Amino acid sequence: MLRVVFLMSMWLGAIVLIPSGAHLLEMPNKLLMDSTSYFMAQQMYVGWALFGVPVLVKILLDGALAVRLRHSHRAAACGALISAVSIAAGMVVFFLFVRPANLATANWGIQPENWQALRDNWEYGHMTMALLSLLAFCAISYSATKIPWQD
Repeated sequence: MLRVVFLMSMWLGAIVLIPSGAHLLEMPNKLLMDSTSYFMAQQMYVGWALFGVPVLVKILLDGALAVRLRHSHRAAACGALISAVSIAAGMVVFFLFVRPANLATANWGIQPENWQALRDNWEYGHMTMALLSLLAFCAISYSATKIPWQD
């Protein structure tokens, strides 16, 4: 069962990296866009809030792994804890920087005067979340190598 939970965590980590990686790779080009192009490009993210589901499940799963392994496999527990905390920290970044920009622009449907500052918060917030997601993926992968798997 432990093997299944690790696989689920790693698969969720990969799923979480998909939107994070997309935002990170798009960022340099999007920062060069004028307001009309930028607001139009932002519409491609409609529905991406559903990626919040695997994020929440991953936090819970990695937290449970950390608790389960804390006595028997300390290094593995630390990796799982780092993964859970990294993803949770990404959620803090989301609610402090990304979501306020979404709200202030009605999900990029209206253009307030400070749209560039909101854009920067949104883009750099997503960049931070991507790096935290990568750290989480590396941490849970490391954690899986610390279990003496027996077939």
